[in-house]
Amino acid sequence: MQLRDDLAKLPIRTPETVGRYSLLEKVALEAQRVHGGVTELDKLLGLHFAEEKLALALWPRFSLRPVQQPPPGVWRTWFFCGGRGAGKTHAGSCATIQEAMEDPEARILLVGPTLRDIVQTMLEGPSGLLTLCPPWFQPAVLWAAHELHFPNGAKAFWIPAQDANRLRGPGYSWEWLDEMVAWPGEEKAPAVLEECRKTRRHVTRRMRQRNIPARQVVTTTPAPTPVFRKLLEEKKGLVLARSSSFDNAANLDEDSVRQWRAMVAGGDVLALREHMGALVFGDLDASIFGAVNWEGSRVKRWELIPKRTDSEGKELPLFDMLVVSVDPASGDKDTSDMVGICAVGIRREGDGLDHAYILKDASMRTANPAEWARAAVKLFQAWRDMAPPNKSFIFAESNTGGTMVKHTIRTENAKVPVMLRRAGGRRNISESKADRARPVASLAQAVPPCVHMVGKHHDLEAELSKFTGKAGGKDNRVDAMVWPLYLYLVKTWRGRGTEEHAETPDDDEAEQGEE
Repeated sequence: MQLRDDLAKLPIRTPETVGRYSLLEKVALEAQRVHGGVTELDKLLGLHFAEEKLALALWPRFSLRPVQQPPPGVWRTWFFCGGRGAGKTHAGSCATIQEAMEDPEARILLVGPTLRDIVQTMLEGPSGLLTLCPPWFQPAVLWAAHELHFPNGAKAFWIPAQDANRLRGPGYSWEWLDEMVAWPGEEKAPAVLEECRKTRRHVTRRMRQRNIPARQVVTTTPAPTPVFRKLLEEKKGLVLARSSSFDNAANLDEDSVRQWRAMVAGGDVLALREHMGALVFGDLDASIFGAVNWEGSRVKRWELIPKRTDSEGKELPLFDMLVVSVDPASGDKDTSDMVGICAVGIRREGDGLDHAYILKDASMRTANPAEWARAAVKLFQAWRDMAPPNKSFIFAESNTGGTMVKHTIRTENAKVPVMLRRAGGRRNISESKADRARPVASLAQAVPPCVHMVGKHHDLEAELSKFTGKAGGKDNRVDAMVWPLYLYLVKTWRGRGTEEHAETPDDDEAEQGEE
């Protein structure tokens, strides 16, 4: 309640309050209205040289939507809270570049969740500083020192949130903090933010002349974490901006946007935060799948899944991908965790969305690795022909002895294609069971639902009804089901024309499975 009251008192910039079009878009729309076209927009604007045209195209203030631009007036913290793909990183990057351009004495701090996140997102990503800096303002990069030296003398320094001790000492005139709610160590993150506030103290001659305070830009997806609450404590000089994924839909992958709309239509709290940038701070259901109506999306048996044909009427495989997922037990006794074994089929439906079908739960409690490997291979052989050969494979979480898992399966059958994946791997270094399960639950609640039980899986559904994602839970059935859906069904943030999916086995390995 206190958090909601604090938010109600803040000035909030949204597309509805500050407008939806960039300056260039406004000029183009006016040119279209007055002149009937924009093919010679440069002449209408009086641009005669290539340098002028390039400057207009690359200068941030002309191309950014109003909500992506720093607020006018005096402020200390600009908090841009938006959905995935809303243009938060682009906004933070452009604001930082503009600050460096305008102040040769600027000392800039860049903080992201991890060093990898800083390099791949804030520096080299599609909306990173090095990507968006105009050609005439490209900084020299001192990789070993973690520094950027801009042509006019401004400098930027990057420090990952996980190395908070390195924040002590130097002061900065401008700070860009990215994806703050994903900073490692949920309980430690507020202390990192406080340290950033303490370093926000450097004042340049330009700042003195214009009476500008040291400022901080925060770009993140909303989440009711301790660090989010800590940020809102600073009421003086705090300006909040909010934007949804759909405000930037023209620059995003169409399949991703379509799936996100279905998730938002389902009313899931996580989807509202992740894609609407909505400031919804009621606690998530203690059970992540508690609100899912499995009966509403259930298929009684797999034979009722509609068959598919190509343009010539030739029957296609029932699924685009067939995955038998294995989540090995962590113990070595009969009382150890259940070994999760689940068969999942994934295919594109007529609504343009990818749907997942839970075909079989073959989980078992066993201390004998050969026994669960035999069960996984048997399940794979029963369903493998339902998808193309290079898209049918066994998947296993490899945290509990990755090489051993693959070796155990291959000992049972050397020709079976196997894909391994570590928790906390390529997508998100801090991912947990809950991180993987929540977007899957959103898809199960989507309109239309994108996750279907084929038949009834009583034990799995009972485990789903109690699943919280907290460490120490006995939930290998759920994890085996969630893994392939998270990797191959959930759309990550993608720019238009790009793909990001988890790896599948190499073609030569998949072909080995043909018999």
